[in-house]
Amino acid sequence: MRAAIPRSNHTMLATAIALITLPAMSWAKLYTVTSPNDAGQGTLRTILQQIPTESQGNEIIFNLPDHSRVIHLTSGEILLNKSVRIDGGKQGITLNANGKSRVIQITQNKVVTLANLTITKGYLHNYIADSDMGKTVFGAGILNYGVLTLDHVLIKDNWLIADMRPNLKSAPRKAAAALDGFNLGNLEGGGGICNKPGATLHIMNSTLNNNGIAVASGFGGGVQNAGNMIIQNSAILDNSLSAAVGWGGGIANVGQAAIINSTIAQNYVGSSGWGFNYGSGLYNGFGGKLSVSYSTIKHNLRGDEMGNSHVDWQQLFNDTEHSPAGQAWLNHTVWEHADRKFFVDLGNNYLGSDAKLGPLTDNGGPTLTFQPLPGSPLIDAGKTNCTMFVDQRGMPRSPKGRCDIGAVEVK
Repeated sequence: MRAAIPRSNHTMLATAIALITLPAMSWAKLYTVTSPNDAGQGTLRTILQQIPTESQGNEIIFNLPDHSRVIHLTSGEILLNKSVRIDGGKQGITLNANGKSRVIQITQNKVVTLANLTITKGYLHNYIADSDMGKTVFGAGILNYGVLTLDHVLIKDNWLIADMRPNLKSAPRKAAAALDGFNLGNLEGGGGICNKPGATLHIMNSTLNNNGIAVASGFGGGVQNAGNMIIQNSAILDNSLSAAVGWGGGIANVGQAAIINSTIAQNYVGSSGWGFNYGSGLYNGFGGKLSVSYSTIKHNLRGDEMGNSHVDWQQLFNDTEHSPAGQAWLNHTVWEHADRKFFVDLGNNYLGSDAKLGPLTDNGGPTLTFQPLPGSPLIDAGKTNCTMFVDQRGMPRSPKGRCDIGAVEVK
């Protein structure tokens, strides 16, 4: 029987954020991409090769016309083995792997910022034979071993496929039982992003949309985190997981994670046929520590064996059955029909049946949001003298009086 973690450590919310402090970088040397090709003079790959490996403070910008701001990666993933900032500027740049490879990999200890980019059409496929565990695959969009910041980045349409082993198809219960105490960082996952153990990831003002995994066993349709992670002022939308044994349609966390001022919505886990897929929106377990504050969790779906889908009562699933147990905390967050046994309630949450939210749409800011409608129980129902100064859109919250619950402030 799964039960909530006792309210024994009220400082964990702040601790989770403090553990994920990113180093400051100053960007001194400027390089300019002048060609949209994947190889040759003035291209992104060539410039990356020119940057000294151990140098710091390098920034890459783009001087390309409007009709040439898509870079098709015809020779595999972009390997970032140097500390660098890559900024697509106001017009943005798209890195498109065309369904042939991962888009980007960041190597260990490198400090990288990606800004104003679209990361798309990453694709990884692996067949795992019955007698051989084979090579596991991670992060179809981005695989991070370093220190990565994403700012105004769209990660969409990246997919990871690992064909199911016959023995796992026929004996999922045995496979699930064998995972007790197993490091999920060694399982396939992270359709959009995989953040490996020891790595640091900060996602802000960004969207992960329509990424997914279809695997025998794995976790994280949108994001797989086994390191340290902050998701801030961002939207995790329409990501999916299909597996015999799987965790987390939108996000799966077995590391340290803080989600702040963000929307987790319309993500999906398919039916495994045996009931072993958990957490359509978020999964937290195997020692993972997860704090969710000033956020909205809504309309994450679970499929059934008939091909239908319905709102999942496990939109956030905190796993206390597998060892070590996960720990999760909610604060100033909207989750309709929430199951309280999956988290510690730190207060000012809305867990009722109808938050009276408008549709998921552009309400201003860089990401889609749900805005409270007139008469919503979220309005002015938060903490007195609110300490969160802006909402997901970057709009001011009430500095005096009571702020609204969830990711959007309507005043």
